[in-house]
Amino acid sequence: MTRKYFFREWVVNLGILFLGISILVLATAAAALVAEIYPQIGFAGETGPPQHLIDSSVVAFSHPKDNQRRGHEMNEISEKRLLEIESRANRATPAPWKSYVEGRDHTSGTSFIMTGTPEQRGGDIELSGATVADQDFIASARQDVVDLVNEVRRLRAMQNKV
Repeated sequence: MTRKYFFREWVVNLGILFLGISILVLATAAAALVAEIYPQIGFAGETGPPQHLIDSSVVAFSHPKDNQRRGHEMNEISEKRLLEIESRANRATPAPWKSYVEGRDHTSGTSFIMTGTPEQRGGDIELSGATVADQDFIASARQDVVDLVNEVRRLRAMQNKV
């Protein structure tokens, strides 16, 4: 076998390998694009979280029509309910939580929620069937719930002074 023939065969094999990797990268990019364009579509045509995982007694929606459709009315939050919300937040993994989405915040691996600070990391949270908006909401809610409970307490204290 001549050196020229060996080199040509090596170049052809390298080209085939490069083509295979290119197809894999394009397929992955296409899947990510489809997931970004159609975030509501889950696996097997499911949308949103499975209904058996939702506790309808604690679900409240910000849009009045959502509340009406689900039979909820916006009522004042009792002190007991506020303490329950605060207790759930205090039992959760410590803040901050930050959403990292593959293709938006990093280029390899999977999407996840990082818990804790870089100096004191907690375990990462990986979600199944969540949209990017769902993941961002869940990560932000860890901080937002505490802020909202504190704001309710501040406003109630101001109201009691008057």
